Amino acid sequence: MSQTKKIIVGMGNSILGDDGLGCYITSRLQQENLDYQIVTSPSSGFNLADHIIDKDQAVFIDSIITGKHNPGDVITYCLEDFKSCQPFSIHSTDLANAIQLYQKFNIPIPSQILFIAVEVKDNYTFKENFSPEISENIDHIYNQVKFKIFDFFSCTNRVKEYKGGING
Repeated sequence: MSQTKKIIVGMGNSILGDDGLGCYITSRLQQENLDYQIVTSPSSGFNLADHIIDKDQAVFIDSIITGKHNPGDVITYCLEDFKSCQPFSIHSTDLANAIQLYQKFNIPIPSQILFIAVEVKDNYTFKENFSPEISENIDHIYNQVKFKIFDFFSCTNRVKEYKGGING
């Protein structure tokens, strides 16, 4: 494995239909033998954040339901987009809050973190296949996500550029 300081983490659960999209994308990326560390994880919170310790740049990929986009739309966020999220409990801390706690306690994590989300309609129903909206566009979605990853990793100072989220 490469000693790269760049990591891609695909999030989700493959038995929850569209929720497994992040894991599907990272599984495909792993087949391309890229020079990044690529992790697929059904975990959340601190378990996910642990993957990015001592990295320079990190990308997280997941499904999302906002109701503001069409299924299959790829949306990007930076950590600042989640600053208003308050944890319900330290025992159920989400990823954004775990990262913020790592920053507060000076745990070495990347200053450049990108969240890539794919809009879906349903990421909580038990089923092992994607919805028709995702299945019919899976290659296009994959290529959009891959482009955003390559673009983010190829440039410096991406946090400022991506601040507030870039849709597309």
